[in-house]
Order: sequence, then structure tokens, then C-alpha cells
Amino acid sequence: MEREIRILILEDVPTDAELAERELRKAGIPFTARRADSKEAFLDGLRDFRPDAILADYALPRFNALEAIRLARNERPDTPFILVTGSQGEEVAVALIKEGADDYILKSSLKRLPTALLNALKRKESERAHRRLISILEATTDFVGMTDAEGRAVYLNQGGRRMIGVGEDESIQGFSAAEGHPAWARPLFHEALLTAVRDGVWQGETALLRRDGREIPVSQVIMAHKASDGTVEFFSSVARDITEIKRAEESLRESERRYRSLVESVTHYIYTVKVEEGRAVETLHGPGCAAVTGYAEEEYKTDPHLWLRMVHEEDREAVTALSARLLSGEDVQPMEHRIIHKDGSIRWVRNTPVPRRDRAGRLIAYDGLVVDITEEKKLEEQLRHAQKMEAIGQLAGGIAHDFNNILTAIIGYGSLLKRKIDKGAPPGDEADQILGVAERAARLTQGLLAFSRRQAIWPKPVDLNDLIVRVERLLGRIIGEDVELRVGLAEGALAALADSGSIEQVLMNLAANARDAMPRGGRLTIETDRAVLDGDFVRMHGYGQPGMYALVEVSDTGVGMDEKTRRRIFEPFFTTKEVGKGTGLGLSMCYGIVKQHNGYINVYSEPGRGTIFRIYLPLAAEEAEEPLPEEPEIQVGGTETVLLAEDDADVRKLTRAVLEEFGYRVVEAVDGEEAVRQYREHGEKIDLVILDVIMPRKDGRAAYEEIKRIRPSAKALFLSGYAAGHIRPEEVGGEGLRFLAKPISPRELLREVRRAIEE
Repeated sequence: MEREIRILILEDVPTDAELAERELRKAGIPFTARRADSKEAFLDGLRDFRPDAILADYALPRFNALEAIRLARNERPDTPFILVTGSQGEEVAVALIKEGADDYILKSSLKRLPTALLNALKRKESERAHRRLISILEATTDFVGMTDAEGRAVYLNQGGRRMIGVGEDESIQGFSAAEGHPAWARPLFHEALLTAVRDGVWQGETALLRRDGREIPVSQVIMAHKASDGTVEFFSSVARDITEIKRAEESLRESERRYRSLVESVTHYIYTVKVEEGRAVETLHGPGCAAVTGYAEEEYKTDPHLWLRMVHEEDREAVTALSARLLSGEDVQPMEHRIIHKDGSIRWVRNTPVPRRDRAGRLIAYDGLVVDITEEKKLEEQLRHAQKMEAIGQLAGGIAHDFNNILTAIIGYGSLLKRKIDKGAPPGDEADQILGVAERAARLTQGLLAFSRRQAIWPKPVDLNDLIVRVERLLGRIIGEDVELRVGLAEGALAALADSGSIEQVLMNLAANARDAMPRGGRLTIETDRAVLDGDFVRMHGYGQPGMYALVEVSDTGVGMDEKTRRRIFEPFFTTKEVGKGTGLGLSMCYGIVKQHNGYINVYSEPGRGTIFRIYLPLAAEEAEEPLPEEPEIQVGGTETVLLAEDDADVRKLTRAVLEEFGYRVVEAVDGEEAVRQYREHGEKIDLVILDVIMPRKDGRAAYEEIKRIRPSAKALFLSGYAAGHIRPEEVGGEGLRFLAKPISPRELLREVRRAIEE
């Protein structure tokens, strides 16, 4: 044996104990012994020594083996108990065995003691293993049973009893296992027994029959246990209730039937692209493809490139890029694009691909849904048109209101001025009033152009920190002494591609807006920083292009605004101010200017908690240019010859008068074609061409292109009140080219004419 056996010997005669130990040593059994000669010593030995076996004499003073075995069963019930006696007869031994003794040895036959001890130990170990096994079998909820060689039940665990409805105390002895199966399953059961006899085991799905007649679907394993001569001793069976699995399978089959029915009846186009090692290897087209594209599944199978050829040529590159991003493992958003239907019509579709990955995260396929949204697009266009007309109505009303006021003032002051001149009376301040009101009109048109993003801007790399420092004093004058101005600038240069004048205008408008929101004073804060607009920002806000941006934050501690007002503040002519306190164009101008810079502006506000405007402008790739120093005042008159092309007779007449009054010679043209003709006739005398950008028959840009072919060094000054779409800032930034936005004061016109000639 591998370890020493602890033996508690109950014996009042030491020599008898020694004789027993001697026989055990002679048999080569390793052991440690402890002798007890009283009840108290025996109890101590049971508790402290924790024996593996007990050898007990029958009679001791005031104590005997019958009492000892009862104590042992209470303290150590699994310990073998062997009676070693010299005087008691078989009747006593039988009584002790009934009490639980494992064996008895006469002291005259101690040579049998080693064998009896080892057998008792093995038997107890086997009993413990059996109890552990039974405990495990009884704990499982599965059916575990045993039958004899003829198939009659000899054991059934609690899980099996509950499964087939047999009571815990009900005997199953002699019960035929075949009867525990429904009639249809009994032939299968007999076949399973034969298979188990032949192969040792059978495994499959069948059913058990409950006492109440209900069938239980099970997954069952039957094993044949054979003796050494090959005959079957008994069968064991383990069965698991698969009712829920069967229900799930049926539910799955029903779901698949419904899905198949749905797919076959759906008018949307469902597809699957199988992917291997980042490449599309096969595309499966659902039956809905015919409803959306006009082409049947078979046509896609015979022509693998049909889908891509069917995509509208203007959208093909974007669709190809979408596929490449999907194959690279990227999650993508649904895409709307056009296809050419089999009947030749152009349809709009929404393509929604969904990646499918394995457990390791590798892309193995992507499923997609293509929905025809042509009608939806038409409805959207109708809605946009209706919204546009509503916006135009509001805009027209606002313009009419403000321009009628301006025209009323101009007509009124003009009439008073003419009346005084007719009477020979000296004029008063009527001319100044007319000029002032006209400047209001100019600001109004500039505001409208800024909002509609049609105002010409000249973006260059600008350090926003330097720009804010330059306008800080001016902003202080705008907000007044009762409003504190705080400025916090990002570290280092913060270069954005921007038009300095336009961004200054945005800051001044926001400052003026903040001042009006703080009638009792407060604090205006302007801060700059760098910001990253990522995918989460775009999804949360519903706008934006991911990338690095310069952030300008303008916040105040004013009265704030409610959500309804906040949603409308960028609309033109929308204002919460009193009549005469504002035009409602300030914030709409800010919006238009920022959008024209490919930037974003948003606002956060709550009543009583102030307002925060955040402006995001794309960072410039180049360093900011140094601000130009103030130019010295230059001569405004001259004697050169100027070709003036302007289709508006009143503007042409006024411009000619201004130029001639300051010494210039003027050649007139009413449109672009006449301008080219005049230049062909007088080109050698003409020092500068002044061209309105938008003219009938030939616009200013086209006319200048022809003039350049006549004389490549020709200098030009472009004028327009609305140049968007006809001329770009980069096209008039070269040598000999300048641009002025109408309305233009005579002084500004003369200064730019002089600069253009002298360059």
C-alpha cells in the first residue's frame, strides 16, 4: 500500500494488541497503531487519531464492542470495524455484523487478520465511490438508468423519475425499459440494444413515454456492459430532454420559412457578397433584384459585372469606393445613388450594406438591401421646393420691407433737395442723408450675399490668433464699457484658410449680438483652440466632414434664448429685437460667411444661461501670411484711357462721369461683345479695361479672355454686385487683375483704377 494505515485498536490487554500488530507487519502492511482501553480513550482516538480502520476486542471493563461500534458509526461511519475476540461465540459476531461490523477474527486465527483488514478497506472504498457516483447521478437532471441483460429496469435516478413521471419511492424493479418508449419508438429501442451489444454503444434521438401519456423527445446514449466472457451483464442509458431544442429548431424552421416567403415576396433587392482574404468572390442576388433593377437573378449570374455597369456613370466611382471600403473591413453608412433600369429609366436607390464577420473579427461577407427611392426623391424635391418658396416669401418680405424704407428715405430727401435747388435755396444735409441711407442699402445687399454665400471672398492662410488680437480693441468699442471682454488664445499659430475681412465681420456681428443680449452688462469671452471633428461628432450633430479644424468660441453671459428661437436665429430677417433695433441679417451673414469658408457654426443656449457660438474653420496647410502694412494714400486722378464695359446705362453714365471728372479718357461699351470690338479698334491706346462681370451677349470674364488674346498684357478691373459662378477669387488675383464688389463709392473706384494702372 502507498500510505500508512491508521489503526485504532480497542484492547485492554497490551500483549493481545501487540500480537495483532505483529501479524500485520508480517504481511507487509504499513500502518500506525493507537491502542484504547476505555470508552473515553476510544472516543478520543476516533476524534483525534481519525483512524482508517478499527480492531476491537468484544469485552472490556465497563465497555464492549457493541457500544464501540455504535460510537464509531456516529463519529466515523465509513471506517471499517473488525471484531477481534477470543471468547465470544458466533452469535455475538453475527449481532455485531448486523450492527455494521465488517468482519470478525478469532484471536486464535490472527493470521487471517491482514486479509480481512485489506478486504474491509477495499470494500469501504468501493462503497464510498459507489455513493459518490450515485450522488452525481442523482444530482443530474438527465435520465440515467440501468437494465439487466433482458432489458428490465434495475436503477433509475431522480432526474429520470421526474422525466417519465415515476414517484421517488415507487419501485421500478422488473419494469420493462421498452415500455418506457412510445409504440413507434420501441422498434428503434430494440435496434439500439442490438447495436450496443455489437458496437458497445448506440447514440441517437428518440422519445420517452411519460406515465401521463405525453412523449418527451430525448437525445439518448445506450451502452452494453459485458463480462470477461463477452456476455452482457447490464445496459446503461443516459437521455437528455431536448424539448426546448426541438421547439427552437421548429421555431427556426418556421422563421426560415417566413423569411423565405418574405424575401420572395419583397420588392426590395437583397444581396450577399461573399468575401475571402479581402476580395469579393461571389455575389448572390435575391429575387427582389428584378423589381428594383428590371434584371432577373439569372441575368446577374451570367453577367457578373452587370450591377456595376448598371450604376449611373456619375455615381460609379463613389459606389466602387464604397465597395473598397467595405472590403477593407470598414463600417460604412447607407449610400444613395442612381442606377439605369433595364427599361432605360434612371432610378434612385438607397444601398445599405452590413458587414458580416467571423469570431476573429475577419470580414467573411456583407449583406445588403437596395431600396428604390425614386418616388421618395421626388417627394423630397417637392418638399424642398415648397420650403424654398416659403423661405423666398420670407426673404422677399424682409427685403421689400427694408428696401421700401430705404427708398422712402432716398425719394423723400431727393425731393426736398430738388425743391431747394429749383427755388435757388442752399441745400441742407439732404445729400448726406441720401448717402447714409444708400450705405444702408449697400450693407443690406452685402448681408444678403453673405447669407446666400454669393459674396466674393479672398481666402488666404490667416493666423486667427493674430486676427483676434487686431480686432480686440474694436470689439471693445462695440460692446461698450459695461461688458467685460476676455480673450483666450490657443498656443502657437492657428492658421486657417480664410478671408480676414469676412471673419472680422463675423466677430463684430457676434459681439454686437452679445452686447444686445447683455443690457445690464456682463462678460464676452472669445477663445481659440484646435478641434478634431470625428465620426462620432458627425453622427451626433448631423453635419461636418471629419478632420482637423480651428475652433473659435464666442460666449456671453446674456439672457440666452429658448430652443424655438435657437433653431431660427440664422434665418434672414428673423429677429427678436424691437422694431428699428436690427435688420435680422447679422447672424445669417455669419452663417453664410462661415459656410462659404467650408466651415461650420453652431450655437448652444438656454434662457438665463447665456449663449455660446462655436465656429469650426478648416486648418490651412500653409503658414499664415503676415498682415500687410497700411498703404499710403495714392493719387486718384489720371490722364490714361479706360475702356468701360457696363450694361446698366445709369451705372455706366455715373462711372464715366466720375472718371472723366478726374482726368481719365473713357471709351464706352454696353456689353462684352462691344467691349472686344472697341478694344480691337482702340487697344493700343487703352491702359485699363473695366468690365462688369455679368453682362448680356458676352460676360466680363469671356470678354477679358478674348482681349488677352489680342493683347496678353492687358490690365483689367472687374466690377460686380454678384459674381458667384462667373469669376473665382484665384482668377483675379494675378498681375493686372483686380475686383470690386458693387456698390462702389467714387473714391474707392478711383483708388482701384489707379492701383490697377500702376501695377
